[in-house]
Amino acid sequence: MSEIKELMSAKDECLAICKSIWSCKNAEQKEGCYNMLETYIKKHGEDNVGITFIEIELARLETLIKKMEERNKKLQELTEQRQKELEAEANKNPQIAKDKKE
Repeated sequence: MSEIKELMSAKDECLAICKSIWSCKNAEQKEGCYNMLETYIKKHGEDNVGITFIEIELARLETLIKKMEERNKKLQELTEQRQKELEAEANKNPQIAKDKKE
């Protein structure tokens, strides 16, 4: 695989890194993308338009991950709230709780 990367142009390597960013699903993969950026800078220098493009995509990814974390937190809060409502309802009427369990 490293031989293939060495044969890639800076443009092709930039696009490959962006594809990795676009398919990133977790923090570990995100860190891998930052490592790829560092390697790209070492190989192609700091004065390269590809770096700007990659940095823009990483910033977009950071925003996306932040929004996903906020949404997941809100979903968790709503789930806990609904669970408390169901428990309160079940305490008021034991037959409802029994029916829901069955």
